[in-house]
Amino acid sequence: MGGIRLGLLATLAIALAVPLAAPAAADEAVRAGRFHEGPHGGHPISGGAAIHALAGGGYELRLDGAFRTVPGPDLVVYVSAAPDAEDDATVASGPGFSAGRLQAVEGPQSYPLPAEFDPASAGSVVIWCQRYGVQFGTAPLSAE
Repeated sequence: MGGIRLGLLATLAIALAVPLAAPAAADEAVRAGRFHEGPHGGHPISGGAAIHALAGGGYELRLDGAFRTVPGPDLVVYVSAAPDAEDDATVASGPGFSAGRLQAVEGPQSYPLPAEFDPASAGSVVIWCQRYGVQFGTAPLSAE
């Protein structure tokens, strides 16, 4: 019986001596900004956008809980290199990519970004109407 007790004590001592792995760091926003209406008016927009570095690697674009806009045809979330897409031509002809179709006209939503994405290349996030080639609004991004 004494051997079992010593074995349990030894196992407990080893378990206590082995450090546990540190939990993964929580993801963090690396660039963020607030939406303003596009140059055409008539498309109210509010809320924020942020690019998050994920604890497991990679990046994700998030629209916050305050995000709101109006419905429109063929809306996408576009990541533009322009620091503030003040006109449609800046978005249409400049470097950037679609992060995906707008999931909802209000509320929080997330968009995974490509593996090769460099957050320093993101100047703004644009809600873009592909059908008519116009922006509903832009969130100029700055480092967090």
